[in-house]
Amino acid sequence: MSCSRTNDFRYVQALTGHTGCVNALAISRNIGRYLATGSDDKRIILHDLFSANFNHQPAVLHGHENNVFSIKFGKQDNHVYSCGLDGFSFVYDLNKSNRPFYRGGNASEQAYKIDVKKDNDNLFAVASTQSLELFDLRIRAPYNELACRQQLSTVNYHPIEQKILIASMKGKLDLLDERKLDRPYLKYNTALRYYPSFFQQRASDAVTLFEEFSFSGNETIRLELPISNATFNYNGELILASPLFFFPTLYRTSDADPQVVFYARELRHVWTMKNFNFGGPYDKMILAGSDKKLGFFWHLPDTFCTGFEHAKQRQDRKQHAFTRQGRCVNQPAANVTLARDVLLAQPFNEAVSDTVDFFSNSSYAGIQFRDAKRSFEVAQTYGKLLNAKGMINSVVMHSKMPLIFTAGVENIVHVYSNLELGHITKSYNRNSETLNIFEQLLQQNNLNDLF
Repeated sequence: MSCSRTNDFRYVQALTGHTGCVNALAISRNIGRYLATGSDDKRIILHDLFSANFNHQPAVLHGHENNVFSIKFGKQDNHVYSCGLDGFSFVYDLNKSNRPFYRGGNASEQAYKIDVKKDNDNLFAVASTQSLELFDLRIRAPYNELACRQQLSTVNYHPIEQKILIASMKGKLDLLDERKLDRPYLKYNTALRYYPSFFQQRASDAVTLFEEFSFSGNETIRLELPISNATFNYNGELILASPLFFFPTLYRTSDADPQVVFYARELRHVWTMKNFNFGGPYDKMILAGSDKKLGFFWHLPDTFCTGFEHAKQRQDRKQHAFTRQGRCVNQPAANVTLARDVLLAQPFNEAVSDTVDFFSNSSYAGIQFRDAKRSFEVAQTYGKLLNAKGMINSVVMHSKMPLIFTAGVENIVHVYSNLELGHITKSYNRNSETLNIFEQLLQQNNLNDLF
C-alpha cells in the first residue's frame, strides 16, 4: 500500500485573469517575488506575490498569437522568456514594456519548452517540433541548432556545467554538451516492457495505450515512454522525468538508470502533457498533477539529499499532523510497513541497452520491475491537493515560502498555503518559523491509500 493524506491548508486561494487553460507556471528566480502564468488565451499574466493587490492589478504581457506553453525568468526578475504553439520565443524586459524586445523561432514549427542559462541571461534554448535552438540576445539568429526527427518536449540547462537536457515524445532523454549538440553525453533509460495484466484495473490507460501504439492487448509490450518534461534539481545532481502512462521518475545525472518512482494510486498521466517538478527549499519536494483533477507531493528520499540540507533534514525531522485549523501538532512517528513495490531491472535484451522489464502481480499490490541485483525505490505519497475542477498539468512550489501553485485545464491557478496571499512580504524569506511550514508539509500522515 502507499500512504497518503489530503491537504489541510489554512488557505486555498484562486488567481484569476485568464480565459483559457493555464499551461505554464514560473516563479522568479531572485527572491521569488513574481509568479508568471501562460495560457491558451495567448497572454502571460504576472502576479506580484508581495503586493496586497496581487490578484487585482496583475501585469499582462502580449505578443504570442497562439497558446503559451512555457515561461522562464532570467537571473534577475526583470526578464521573462516564453514560447508557444505559434513557433516563436519572446523575451520581455519588465522595466520597459509589456511587449517583447526579442523574438526567435519561426511559424513553421511549434515551440514547447524554453529555458535560460542559469548564469547568463543572454543565452536561452528552445525545444520545438523539429529542432533544438540555442539563442543569444546579442544576435538575431540561433548560434547553435540541432535538427531532430522527434518532437522535442523539453530543454533544460544544467545549473553548473555546460550541459543541456533534452527529451522527446518518442522516449528520448539525453544529456548533451551545449558546445557539441550532435553527440549525446549520456542517454537515459526510458524504455519499459509492459504485460497487459498491468492494465486490468486501469481501463482508460489501457485503451489509450493500445490505440496509440496499435497493441492488441495480448502480447508483451516494449515501449519507450514518451517524456513530456524533464528537469534538473537546483544543483544538477538529479533529474526528474515526466513519462506519459507512468509516474514521476528520478534519475541521478551521472547514471543512465532510473533510481526512484514516486507512486500514487490516483495519478494518471494520459490525456494531457504534465510537468512534474522539484520544489521547496533545496528542491526537497517532488510535485505532480493528474488527469484525476488532483495534485500530489512527495518528499525526496534522504539518500538523495547531500551536504548541508541532508544534515539539517536529519536533525530537524519531526512527525507532524495538520489540525483542521491549519496548525501543526507533534505526534509520534508511525510505524508504517510498506512492502517494496518496485525493483530495478537490467535489460532483458542485450541488443537494447535501455529497456526495463515491467509487470504487475496478480493481486495488483504494486508495480514491480523484475530484477535480483539492486532495488528500485518507490516513494509513498505524502499528500493530495484538492479543489481543482479540471485536470492538473503543472504543480510548482516556491523555494523560499510555503506556497504551492497548481494549474491545468481551468482558467484559474490554485494556491495552497498556510499564509494568506496579500499579506506576504519578502521578510518571510528570513523567517525560520515560516520555513518550518515546509517541514510540516514533508511529514507523512497515517491514512492508508488502499489498492
